[in-house]
Amino acid sequence: MKINVTHNGTDVYTGPTGKQIAVNSITAEIDGKKYELPKIIPNGIELQYSENSKIKLDDSLFLSVHRIGNISTLRQSAVRAEILQKAKSLLQKRPDSIGHLHFQYPKDNILRMSDRKLIHEIQADAGTSIISDYELDREQDENIFESHILQLRRDYSKHIICPTIDIGMKTENLFGKKVDKILSNGFVKFNVIYRSMANNPENWLDLSLKLLGRSVWCNVVGVVPRWQRTSKASNLARVLNFGAHTVSLGYPWQSSTNVPSYNLNGNTLCYELVHSGMTYPESRVASINTHQQQLALMRRHVIGKSYFTKYVPSRIGLLSHVQSIVA
Repeated sequence: MKINVTHNGTDVYTGPTGKQIAVNSITAEIDGKKYELPKIIPNGIELQYSENSKIKLDDSLFLSVHRIGNISTLRQSAVRAEILQKAKSLLQKRPDSIGHLHFQYPKDNILRMSDRKLIHEIQADAGTSIISDYELDREQDENIFESHILQLRRDYSKHIICPTIDIGMKTENLFGKKVDKILSNGFVKFNVIYRSMANNPENWLDLSLKLLGRSVWCNVVGVVPRWQRTSKASNLARVLNFGAHTVSLGYPWQSSTNVPSYNLNGNTLCYELVHSGMTYPESRVASINTHQQQLALMRRHVIGKSYFTKYVPSRIGLLSHVQSIVA
């Protein structure tokens, strides 16, 4: 597999204090097929909801998410076999799509080198052409990080290596230094693990400016929850305010029953309670479809440099976010 990324356009917003954020539009060409980004990448649960509800979903790009209560459980062969079977099933059902895996585990877990290698082996055995790497410790030195991703690229030379970094790292400037290592070594795609935008503003703003005008594909994984608590503004849409190109939901750590149906309003990019006529699974699929429609419009505004002047002001779910992060 080969991925070529072309940067198509950008738009920049400067707040009253001089802080800036930027959004991007790219085209990713994978083995001759073109994907116009930004896009939402559905996860395995959402693909299942689509099949069950008979509502079509764009699955040209998808993510097989595997929630692990503690990384130590990955050392159990039965756990690995279950993950492998699930991932293979999703990939084999969609031979014309591009699927890859994400391992969701608690942020305070420290991986052994053997855990990291198990994660690589599962992905290779599942048959994906993209291997996502994970840091042993999100606070590790950027030079150690660099040595690991370069060695992995040598070890899996026939795969696309996709470094994964956690935007929640606390060491000052470390996140940006790791993004620089990814860019300087020519990695065409990388993952960012989602953490609260309100609690990690400097890292999010740093990501935005480092992506500005770059021909690279930034994929944000593990977004939870779906919306901002008070306004119910879509967190998927808000992540894209920082210039990322694709984004996907993670799995809640605590499942709940009888979840009410909330559907995304494309005019506000906020979720609204559905009072009747739509089940929860149907609302999840319908909301992704609404997102994708809006992102096609967003892309045109980014290329036309009118995202922050025309698109954002008409959608309260984005406007309040932009105003707060550059205040």
